[in-house]
Amino acid sequence: MKNIFVGNLDFGATEESVRELFANYGRVERVHLEVDRDTGRPRGFAFVEMVSEADADRAIAQLNGVQLKGNALTVNEGSGSTASGSLPAARAQRTKGQDVTPHQSRPRRGLRSKSPALVAANETSSHEQPPSHAKVHVTTTEPRTVDLDGIVTITARAIEIFGTREKAIRWLRTPLPSLSDRTPLSMMNTADGIEHLEDVLGRIEQGVW
Repeated sequence: MKNIFVGNLDFGATEESVRELFANYGRVERVHLEVDRDTGRPRGFAFVEMVSEADADRAIAQLNGVQLKGNALTVNEGSGSTASGSLPAARAQRTKGQDVTPHQSRPRRGLRSKSPALVAANETSSHEQPPSHAKVHVTTTEPRTVDLDGIVTITARAIEIFGTREKAIRWLRTPLPSLSDRTPLSMMNTADGIEHLEDVLGRIEQGVW
């Protein structure tokens, strides 16, 4: 038996379509397609367990980097088991407190209620970060103050991953199916939203989102 990680799947992929793809190379024991626990939508990666290690090696060699519906697949040897009652490798590692992405979540100090703050997201770069605990007044129906640490962190990470400030801002403003058609910017108003965006950016950097 050999477990295979399959990343960068299009969001229309199903366990059956993944199974059919790998069945061309040998007998597939089982397929586990990761889905968002809140929305039930695919997260863009799966785990495939093949009976023959030789067949699995051949599938990895021939499918890694192949374009499928506009996406270049990331296919490599996984670890762990997808058997019923156990977690796939990535989730199992996270359960043990290990981060499967190279960038661990940055600690955020004194997070309070946050606003999308378009001005902050547009003007902040990875080289210009305001002092810790800097605050800005946001005009809404009721004046509030927000901590910019989380917004600065996400904006700087997006610039780092996408390469330019313009591409990062475009990503922040684009509704994404993986975020239930919300924009990343709209999720920057809570600590949980910022933590989720850090996870998303880490997966994008690894090519598994």
